[in-house]
Amino acid sequence: HFRPREFDMGTRLTLWACAVLAANIFGLFQSSLAQNCTGAAPVIANASSPAANTTDGAATTFTCNEGYELTSGNLTLLCDNGTWSWDGVEPVCSDIDDCGSSPCKNGATCTDQVNDYMCTCVPGYSDKNCSTDIDDCSTNPCENGATCNDEVNDYNCTCVPGYSDKNCSTDIDDCSTNPCQNGGTCA
Repeated sequence: HFRPREFDMGTRLTLWACAVLAANIFGLFQSSLAQNCTGAAPVIANASSPAANTTDGAATTFTCNEGYELTSGNLTLLCDNGTWSWDGVEPVCSDIDDCGSSPCKNGATCTDQVNDYMCTCVPGYSDKNCSTDIDDCSTNPCENGATCNDEVNDYNCTCVPGYSDKNCSTDIDDCSTNPCQNGGTCA
């Protein structure tokens, strides 16, 4: 006839610890021993996320802020048995190079900004992309019926006969060459 064996308290604790260890190795008690993540989730520069899910096994996805793009890593944060970890390499959100598409025209210099750019125009051009030639004739610099021809950062006046200089403001002295003959007087 079978009679159960009796163990002292130390032997009972040892046997219980071995049973728990074996159960953990084979995954029998894993769900009851899982731990939720505590403490604040990591912060990523230039990125945002909804409130991090602290439940064991949960994933939280970050998003790069406007004007930034993911340049390395993965934006998924995992809660793994009480520890925050990245699904791969920790992410880096870098400023998008808004000058990369060469938006500035006519020799202008582009300066990248966050989610924007600024063009520094060469003289004679204007607007955000420096694509508009400034009309140097808009102030009517040519005088005495002359025609103004716009150039880049300059103008040229086509004078009517009898006038000269940049703005056609000088009356040419037609008598300076003594054109009158046979004693005539030039006026």
